[in-house]
Amino acid sequence: IFSCFDPISSIAASLSFKSPFYSVMGKEDLCNEAKRKFSKDSDQLAVANVMKEWSETRQNQRNFCYQNFLSHSTLLMLERMKTQFGESLSFSKFITNSRCDSKDSNKFSNNVDVLRGVICGGLYPNVAYRMIKVSGHRRREIIKIGHKSVKLLPSSVNCDDYTVYDPGYLVYHELQKFTNSFFLMETTANVGPYAIL
Repeated sequence: IFSCFDPISSIAASLSFKSPFYSVMGKEDLCNEAKRKFSKDSDQLAVANVMKEWSETRQNQRNFCYQNFLSHSTLLMLERMKTQFGESLSFSKFITNSRCDSKDSNKFSNNVDVLRGVICGGLYPNVAYRMIKVSGHRRREIIKIGHKSVKLLPSSVNCDDYTVYDPGYLVYHELQKFTNSFFLMETTANVGPYAIL
């Protein structure tokens, strides 16, 4: 319906299995920086952009993985899952071509607002609100789900101490508790109220 099957099937595969990004102890900042190269405000879109670039890099896929802290075997698994999604939807007559990257199914794959809206629709009601609290000269970020305060995982592209964020909505995949805090897993920021409505 929204004609953005390739990136959304990449996101669906990674949320069903696991993210292709990995972290190396002692190099966490480099790993997070590599992830932010693919998206500044969405963990899900970072995965979609990685899968697109990786599939277009036919010659040096392993080198691409090494440079960007990616698991080649995970990317291969995600590619197989995407193929299965395409075959299932084609068999059910939802799409005309089983190829995830077919032009018919991807007219709006480069429209980030459409992608954010589809991600929001797929993950709804997992919506949080990020606000900025200023006291004196100190700016503090507060993320709430209802009345509950939550945090972002340090590996999320949305958890960057050097970026000044505007208040707004975040969509997340899961809420997990570590020690005494709740953390949002796999987030997309800057989701507009129209997408949520």
